[in-house]
Amino acid sequence: MKLAAAIALALVAVSASWGSVFRVSRRTASPSPDGLSWATAFPTVQQGVDAAVSGDEIWVAAGTYKENLLIRTGRALYGGFTGTETERSGRNWSRNVAILDGAQKDRVVTLIGGTGSAEAITVDGFTIEKGASRSGGGGVYISGNACIVNNIIIGNTAVSDGFGWGGGIGIQDGAVAISNCIMIGNLADQGGALAPGGSAAGADPVKLWNCTVVGNRSGQGGAISAGWTTTLALINCVLAHNDSGIINSRGSVSLRNCDVYGNSAYNFSGLADPTGTNGNISADPMLSTFASGLHLQPGSPCIDAGDDSVVTGGQLDLYGKPRLLGAHVDMGADESDGSAYPPHAPRVWRVSTAGSDDNDGSSWSSAIASVSLALLYAEAGDEVWAAAGTYFGSSALKSGVGLYGGFAGSETDRTQRDPKQRATILDGTIATLGAYIYGAT
Repeated sequence: MKLAAAIALALVAVSASWGSVFRVSRRTASPSPDGLSWATAFPTVQQGVDAAVSGDEIWVAAGTYKENLLIRTGRALYGGFTGTETERSGRNWSRNVAILDGAQKDRVVTLIGGTGSAEAITVDGFTIEKGASRSGGGGVYISGNACIVNNIIIGNTAVSDGFGWGGGIGIQDGAVAISNCIMIGNLADQGGALAPGGSAAGADPVKLWNCTVVGNRSGQGGAISAGWTTTLALINCVLAHNDSGIINSRGSVSLRNCDVYGNSAYNFSGLADPTGTNGNISADPMLSTFASGLHLQPGSPCIDAGDDSVVTGGQLDLYGKPRLLGAHVDMGADESDGSAYPPHAPRVWRVSTAGSDDNDGSSWSSAIASVSLALLYAEAGDEVWAAAGTYFGSSALKSGVGLYGGFAGSETDRTQRDPKQRATILDGTIATLGAYIYGAT
């Protein structure tokens, strides 16, 4: 399949009306759910997927769905609904947040698709988090044609004695179009955010456009590890502040109008540095903090620096703004409207085995349940305080973040903890990269 066909495939997926619609909502308590209306919505996403056939859509209302999904050929999964809409155009994925949470049990989403454009699977408008695979694709595993659009893919892992690939997205084969996505805080042995070509894949293209890839980690390609016979094209993307950038072993990798900057070990390995050609740059993208959305700050070199050829009329950015606001499209998932965002104010994230991952960690009474989730949201200058107990899961510490154990769960000052008397146990893989662990084992 040619690259242009992959673009067309994605545009069809985000604009067309398909067959039947099945609805999913955690807020509905129908005694006989069939998904055919919001009043009779299914309570789980997998029920909606299983009721659908190729050509059908599944609409998911805001909420957190702790599931490990299997989606087959031709189905389209859309998030961002309040639970009242009659048209897909009425959804707002940035305001009505639908979270697919793998609970660190398995991959979040497994896509098994076909090879024709009508058989492509669509996943559009979700936060995909806390997936864990011991092979490929911690957040999303793809075999077959697929469109991954308007998603935040955060805090997923693919770790297995050096062979885990694609912490955020792992692609076995197929033509795959990924657009308007943020990939952040993912971890893998190979390809922290993305690994296309997990086996001897064919030459079907993998295409990323207007994606932001930040803060991912891997021994081989913190941002992307391209292998085998992968054909990978990146357009209007920002890859910055990962522990390493793009590594290419046997694939064909091209970049156009991309900013690859500040990746710790290297920006490029196994391919010539394209900076200065085809609109590619290497400059600080001037992103706001993740807490405020990784927006482009005023003065960013990524503003008006993209390739307009991939923009169609009516297309929106990840935050629902028109994709073309200035003279040219911007690089990355955000289209700047000129707004400025405040700098990060350091804070403490509290974690307790008695907490909940639906909490914000701002106090012990609202403690988060998992160390790994707190580490995902923490930024340079922050501290994570973990009460005594055992915490499972794989994660990575960011530069400048301090992780402290030994708390009872009532302290107001770090000096009040006692790590000798209150054991805090981290049971899993913790990658430390310029960060600090105190009083945890």
